[in-house]
Amino acid sequence: MSGPDRGASTRTSRAFHALAGRLPRSVAAAEVDDLCAVYDALEADARRRRGRLGALGTFVSELPGFARLMAREHHADWKARRAERRRHRRLAS
Repeated sequence: MSGPDRGASTRTSRAFHALAGRLPRSVAAAEVDDLCAVYDALEADARRRRGRLGALGTFVSELPGFARLMAREHHADWKARRAERRRHRRLAS
């Protein structure tokens, strides 16, 4: 979530970046950066075409898919940590 234009981002972009920062650590930082870059491009296009409402509309329209991604990634991270704990318990016994 570092980028050359990080200081010049919009409120909706900063909100999306903050949400993306809540993805589990198992998601590579490069993937999070790519996700944010795609969002920034979508938002810039919407802002250019429809102004502030376009940017807000883009943010709102991306939230359901992002919520599914967040849930899926947190669940996968939980399963991986659970499997690792089980493996350690088996080795310890």
